[in-house]
Amino acid sequence: MAEEKCRVFKENHFNRHKRTGIVFPTVSMLIKEWFDQKRLVHKESTQANYRAKASKHIIPAFDGVLIQDLSHREINDFAIKLAKKGLSVNYVRSIMVLFKSILNYGVRAYGLNISLDLIELPSKQFKEKDIYSHDEAAALFRTAVQLHTLTSVAVVFALGFGLRIGEICGLKWSDIDLDGKIIHVRRTVQRVGCRDENCRSKVMCGDPKSKSSIRDIIIPDRLCSILKILKSDGNSYIVSGKETFIEPRTLQYRYKAFVKSCGVRYLSFHSLRHYKATANFENGVEDLIISKALGHSSLEVTNSIYIHSRIGQQRKYADLMDIPEEFIA
Repeated sequence: MAEEKCRVFKENHFNRHKRTGIVFPTVSMLIKEWFDQKRLVHKESTQANYRAKASKHIIPAFDGVLIQDLSHREINDFAIKLAKKGLSVNYVRSIMVLFKSILNYGVRAYGLNISLDLIELPSKQFKEKDIYSHDEAAALFRTAVQLHTLTSVAVVFALGFGLRIGEICGLKWSDIDLDGKIIHVRRTVQRVGCRDENCRSKVMCGDPKSKSSIRDIIIPDRLCSILKILKSDGNSYIVSGKETFIEPRTLQYRYKAFVKSCGVRYLSFHSLRHYKATANFENGVEDLIISKALGHSSLEVTNSIYIHSRIGQQRKYADLMDIPEEFIA
């Protein structure tokens, strides 16, 4: 039965296009071809991310559909259906950006006649993240320095420099130049999906998420003094204390226990990075410098997501933001 359906499908597929000599693939075939073309461009983690989105959302929705039968209306309807499933706007947008890239390849490779400019992408949503207060951050930092555990050292690097959790897991003491007062960020640890049927996911240590994430960070004097106290000998990973790394999920669990021991409310490890960005901005550090230190690809990410506006800061500049006196005199 299945073989007969496959035979009929192939026959109809080839008969439909024998006049033009162009054989159009199905959506799933185009996706496979696109991934083959991109295998030397994308990092393994990026490929795993894209494959998961394609296999979970795009392929099931367009299973067996020939690419020349697609229209921008159907694709826009697909985005609406994704949103109705309760997926976040930003996640739906990421799926549509991927799909649009695949279709763009179809236009170039097969002359696919589809109006890509009519495919609508959901607008980005920047939801302000809850972050620690200055008092909470101070309590976490003081405890971290006093405890001198592997987890507490990770908190020092997060609050002191705004490093990502994966970057901290991939950081070695050999990356810390205390004489030159520089941290060299060159690796990140993350869990990615596998293509192997016997392996759902794996943990890997590799290049950071983007070129801008490969960076050098200056170590200020007080932080340098603290790191000299915390530093261990050898070339071990800072968070594991061994020549093997641990994954971010493990550090996240340990961090949660650390926060509980401090008597401070629990916010995700990533919120430490948000706190550092906001604190630097409030202290007068230029947003471009903050962006470079955080390893962001653009100022938009820094300003829209990582720099939070506190009501106290707004009060401080209230007079400057007020309307001129002559407006009401």
